[in-house]
Amino acid sequence: MRWFLLLGFSVRLLASSFDDVVPSTPDEIFSLTSDLLVEGFVSAASGQILLSETDLHIRGAQDLLLKRTYVPPQILGRYEDKDKLDRLALGKALLQLETKGWVVNPHLWAGYNRHSRYFQVRDPQGFVLEFEIRGGRGILETSAYGCSNLRAGEPSSAADIRNIELSVEGNWVKVIWPDGMQRLYAMQYRGVYRLEREVLSNGKVIRYEYNAQGRPFS
Repeated sequence: MRWFLLLGFSVRLLASSFDDVVPSTPDEIFSLTSDLLVEGFVSAASGQILLSETDLHIRGAQDLLLKRTYVPPQILGRYEDKDKLDRLALGKALLQLETKGWVVNPHLWAGYNRHSRYFQVRDPQGFVLEFEIRGGRGILETSAYGCSNLRAGEPSSAADIRNIELSVEGNWVKVIWPDGMQRLYAMQYRGVYRLEREVLSNGKVIRYEYNAQGRPFS
């Protein structure tokens, strides 16, 4: 019952379909992974609002958290009224409101879509990484200058997303994050994969089940 409440609530806040996912800019990645905040909610890197809330905490042998993150659209502070290119840029930025904002469990899907020729993997914090698949392995194509190895002001290899590993084995994709977390995705249709289970760094396993509409329910 508690699992049903946890994931049932999250469906209301899930990000748009994977077809709408777009690669993250280096600035966005740095902003979402950095703990450098002004007054606790403004990113020092981007100047955008950065919020994260825990809506539900289930205690047990393995605590479970339902967290949501606000992913702000990348909109400049000022656009020139008479510059057509600036107006176009503003229009594109406003379209981001359809795929950003409050997101919960955005990491449930991975794969290819029309916005990138690379394989895309989304993190629970909301940023999107790109990989080129070569010989069953994923080569990180996301620009490195947005990646940081800082955690609470201290350098750590477990915080550096450049250390991520991706492999393809048949109809499965395995993603190993720098902190030891493993996520296994199963192919649902050509080029698109769905998260089936997570192996935590402590060895415990979280499995996902979905209904006929592809929404998690346990």
